[in-house]
Amino acid sequence: MKKQAGKNKQLAKIKPDNSVKSAGKSKKSSGRNELEKQLKEMIEEIDEEGLAFLINQSRVILRNMQVDKVNKELRALETIDRGISKVKQEKGAFFAVREAENKSHFILVLNKTRKFLTLEEMRKLVRVCRSCEDAQDASARLYNWLARNRTDILADAEIKNKGVPLLAAMYETLKARYKVKDEAGAG
Repeated sequence: MKKQAGKNKQLAKIKPDNSVKSAGKSKKSSGRNELEKQLKEMIEEIDEEGLAFLINQSRVILRNMQVDKVNKELRALETIDRGISKVKQEKGAFFAVREAENKSHFILVLNKTRKFLTLEEMRKLVRVCRSCEDAQDASARLYNWLARNRTDILADAEIKNKGVPLLAAMYETLKARYKVKDEAGAG
């Protein structure tokens, strides 16, 4: 009983610092340092069963922190997906290009699918687009090129035929944004 009364007195001394927001920060606040000091002092007095309980509670806290982090990342991805879905509903297709810093590769975003292309593959796609007069012609040529060279893109982006609006969106974007090297000096 005396031992329990001593524990209760120790617990009463704990004054959590509400300014401590995150245990993951590299700089420790003075409040956190004080809490760690108090915990280290109490560990000496806690029996084995109490320590096991504290360890289990710590694991629960760490797990909850991980879940919160993952949930935050998922919410960010859901926001992106909603944006893509909205554009897709408005336009019927979403196509974008992300370039590597050194332009050694490109990432095509086709609705919700992301595909990597080498610089050489990208140049070939741009040449196809620049050689076409309109979106219908380009859609057929892009589909044929992808069918010969990158069937994974057709499958993953669910491009089942030459009339899929995604191909026209690809044409419009690539033709407006890129030039083939030999064209760059001519215009």
